[in-house]
Amino acid sequence: MSKPTGRVAAWDLIRGCAVLGILVVNMPYHAQVEGVLGNSLHDVAGERGIDWAAFAVVDFLATLKFIGLFSLLFGAGLAFQVDRGRERGGRWSSAILTRLSVLLLVGVLHGTLIWFGDILTAYAILGFPLFYLLTSRLGVRGLLVLATLGLLFAWLTFSAVAFDPGWGDSDGDLGWAAIFASGDVLWMTLWRSLLFLLVVPLTLLFFGGRLFGCMLLGAALVRSGRLTDPASHEGFFRKLSWLLPLGFGLELVSFLLRLGEPDLTQRLLAHGAFYWGSFLLALSYLGFLTRWSLSSVASGLRRRLESVGQMAFTNYLTQSILCALLFNYLGFYDRWDRAEGFLIALAIFGLQLAWSPLWLARFRQGPLEWAWRCLSQGRRLPLRRETSTPVLT
Repeated sequence: MSKPTGRVAAWDLIRGCAVLGILVVNMPYHAQVEGVLGNSLHDVAGERGIDWAAFAVVDFLATLKFIGLFSLLFGAGLAFQVDRGRERGGRWSSAILTRLSVLLLVGVLHGTLIWFGDILTAYAILGFPLFYLLTSRLGVRGLLVLATLGLLFAWLTFSAVAFDPGWGDSDGDLGWAAIFASGDVLWMTLWRSLLFLLVVPLTLLFFGGRLFGCMLLGAALVRSGRLTDPASHEGFFRKLSWLLPLGFGLELVSFLLRLGEPDLTQRLLAHGAFYWGSFLLALSYLGFLTRWSLSSVASGLRRRLESVGQMAFTNYLTQSILCALLFNYLGFYDRWDRAEGFLIALAIFGLQLAWSPLWLARFRQGPLEWAWRCLSQGRRLPLRRETSTPVLT
């Protein structure tokens, strides 16, 4: 395995872009009753043209793509921690298991107190078997075989949704708007917790294989040296970027098949095209973003995105907190349509592009990254930099 001499800029850049992608996908679930009851192409058919266009942009470019990249980097990070722990010795395995346990606790608190759509819980749950596999004698080839099996299994579970033509259809507000716009902490916590308890098993059932497959793929890319030394494997990432037309083509096929009232065969084909198209697009994003991290193109924007990605844990949870304040406690839940929600997501991300470099100019890492690391190691670690670094301009 090629060993990096410092932070791998490509990882931070990919995480930074994924923070935006995750936010625009999640925004309808944060802000609208339709996000809770249904967020499919069928549900937006009667919306304004600009809202329909906002849905199409997110559906084509973001849905299932960035969560795949996040999962891939989660697996890559865990593999790197295991390999580095083995080299350094000490109680490295207990530190990693504690780290996963803390993530699980944070995920449960996030899902019950802030937003029911938490993904950290699923990551933590899948992290434990992933840790076991990474500490076994499984090689790169074995990781890739298991990743393929996980992706194929998730394809089957994901396609099973096609047998229910009414899946995700909205059939009334069921009081959601009143509850999540009420500001009543007790009632919102109750309903949020119930939804969270429903979302976690459904996520693991329908997408767990895909999340785990992407994690295993990330681990394999670390142990092959491709993600730890991307400069030496630029040709590999160039080939990944060539997957863009194929992925986009499958996404287009899926989109066209989902128009109108598709029959079972069309729904199965649409789900399959969307599943594999989004996976190929995620891989092409990995290729493009890694190559961008090695270039000097738009370096100012790239460094800001890297700062956001370096604080991805903090920024992800901050997004949820801001959305909870705006929609649940200030009374704007279900007040804005999809296009306005998209613009709000861009505004929140713009704030994160501004504040992340300012924070990192004075501190070593994000506040929640630092707390997570301290809890995992059982000791207080330094946070403030000895000397401030220049702020990005």
